[in-house]
Amino acid sequence: MQAKDLLGKRIEIPVHYDLWMRGARFGTVTQARAGQLGQSDYVYVRMDHPQVRRRLKLWQPDWEYVRICYEEGHKPLCFGRARGGGDWPKVRSLERG
Repeated sequence: MQAKDLLGKRIEIPVHYDLWMRGARFGTVTQARAGQLGQSDYVYVRMDHPQVRRRLKLWQPDWEYVRICYEEGHKPLCFGRARGGGDWPKVRSLERG
Protein backbone atom coordinates (compact mmCIF):
# COMPACT_ATOMS: atom_id res chain seq x y z
CA MET A 1 0.00 0.00 0.00
CA GLN A 2 1.28 3.45 -0.92
CA ALA A 3 0.81 6.66 1.05
CA LYS A 4 -1.20 8.18 -1.79
CA ASP A 5 -3.68 5.29 -1.52
CA LEU A 6 -4.62 6.39 2.01
CA LEU A 7 -4.81 10.12 1.29
CA GLY A 8 -8.27 11.56 2.01
CA LYS A 9 -9.71 8.31 3.39
CA ARG A 10 -11.43 7.82 6.72
CA ILE A 11 -9.64 5.22 8.81
CA GLU A 12 -9.67 3.55 12.18
CA ILE A 13 -6.18 3.69 13.66
CA PRO A 14 -4.48 0.48 14.89
CA VAL A 15 -5.53 -0.82 18.29
CA HIS A 16 -2.00 -0.69 19.72
CA TYR A 17 -1.90 3.13 19.52
CA ASP A 18 -2.41 4.98 22.80
CA LEU A 19 -4.99 7.32 21.25
CA TRP A 20 -7.13 4.32 20.28
CA MET A 21 -7.12 3.11 23.88
CA ARG A 22 -8.18 6.56 25.05
CA GLY A 23 -11.20 6.63 22.73
CA ALA A 24 -9.91 8.53 19.68
CA ARG A 25 -10.30 5.80 17.09
CA PHE A 26 -11.37 7.40 13.80
CA GLY A 27 -9.83 10.07 11.64
CA THR A 28 -9.08 11.29 8.12
CA VAL A 29 -5.70 11.04 6.40
CA THR A 30 -4.74 14.62 5.52
CA GLN A 31 -1.13 14.48 4.35
CA ALA A 32 1.42 11.95 3.14
CA ARG A 33 5.19 12.31 3.61
CA ALA A 34 8.14 10.37 2.28
CA GLY A 35 10.61 9.25 4.90
CA GLN A 36 14.22 10.37 4.89
CA LEU A 37 17.19 8.05 4.56
CA GLY A 38 16.77 5.23 7.09
CA GLN A 39 13.22 6.27 7.94
CA SER A 40 9.93 4.84 6.69
CA ASP A 41 7.12 6.81 5.04
CA TYR A 42 4.30 8.18 7.15
CA VAL A 43 0.92 9.89 6.89
CA TYR A 44 -0.77 12.47 9.10
CA VAL A 45 -4.25 11.65 10.42
CA ARG A 46 -6.67 14.32 11.67
CA MET A 47 -8.59 12.59 14.48
CA ASP A 48 -12.35 13.06 14.97
CA HIS A 49 -12.12 13.17 18.75
CA PRO A 50 -12.64 16.77 19.99
CA GLN A 51 -9.85 16.60 22.58
CA VAL A 52 -7.16 15.60 20.07
CA ARG A 53 -5.72 18.76 18.55
CA ARG A 54 -2.53 17.51 16.91
CA ARG A 55 -2.48 15.26 13.91
CA LEU A 56 -1.36 11.69 14.46
CA LYS A 57 1.77 10.51 12.63
CA LEU A 58 1.06 7.02 11.33
CA TRP A 59 4.21 5.17 10.25
CA GLN A 60 4.33 2.77 7.29
CA PRO A 61 4.87 -0.45 9.31
CA ASP A 62 1.48 0.16 10.96
CA TRP A 63 -0.47 0.70 7.71
CA GLU A 64 -1.37 -2.97 7.46
CA TYR A 65 -3.31 -2.69 10.75
CA VAL A 66 -5.42 0.28 9.60
CA ARG A 67 -9.11 -0.26 8.88
CA ILE A 68 -10.54 1.83 6.04
CA CYS A 69 -13.98 3.13 7.04
CA TYR A 70 -16.98 4.37 5.13
CA GLU A 71 -19.76 6.39 6.75
CA GLU A 72 -23.39 5.49 6.44
CA GLY A 73 -25.27 8.21 8.28
CA HIS A 74 -23.39 8.72 11.53
CA LYS A 75 -22.26 5.14 12.00
CA PRO A 76 -18.80 4.32 10.60
CA LEU A 77 -18.61 0.99 8.83
CA CYS A 78 -15.15 -0.54 8.86
CA PHE A 79 -13.75 -3.20 6.62
CA GLY A 80 -10.32 -4.63 7.20
CA ARG A 81 -8.21 -7.58 8.15
CA ALA A 82 -9.15 -7.49 11.81
CA ARG A 83 -12.89 -7.83 11.08
CA GLY A 84 -12.56 -10.91 8.90
CA GLY A 85 -12.34 -9.11 5.56
CA GLY A 86 -8.71 -9.90 4.91
CA ASP A 87 -6.34 -12.76 4.51
CA TRP A 88 -5.94 -13.95 8.10
CA PRO A 89 -5.27 -17.68 8.42
CA LYS A 90 -8.14 -19.84 9.61
CA VAL A 91 -8.11 -20.62 13.32
CA ARG A 92 -9.07 -24.08 14.42
CA SER A 93 -11.77 -24.45 17.00
CA LEU A 94 -10.70 -25.61 20.45
CA GLU A 95 -13.88 -27.61 20.91
CA ARG A 96 -13.60 -31.34 20.54
CA GLY A 97 -16.22 -33.24 18.80
